[in-house]
Amino acid sequence: MTGHRALDRLMRCTMLLSWMPRQGDLVFQVAGGGDMSQAIVDATTNVDSLQFDHVAVFAGSRRNPFVVEASPEKGVVKTPWREFLNRSGGGV
Repeated sequence: MTGHRALDRLMRCTMLLSWMPRQGDLVFQVAGGGDMSQAIVDATTNVDSLQFDHVAVFAGSRRNPFVVEASPEKGVVKTPWREFLNRSGGGV
């Protein structure tokens, strides 16, 4: 890999790691893990669409990032951003 390509790749990775949604953004996730998740994917997927089974609202800031989301077990909850990302393998 040339120095230019390596630098370009490093810059893109850095941008992805520092990217943060803005207040009020919807963030979609493939949470998986059950019949309800599969039913949502089945009902909302077509040939050209992205698959997701969960959505949350970003309501934090860079200093205190979190989402507001609904959970079948807990109802509507405030979840730290990192915890939300970790459930989907680091991506949304």
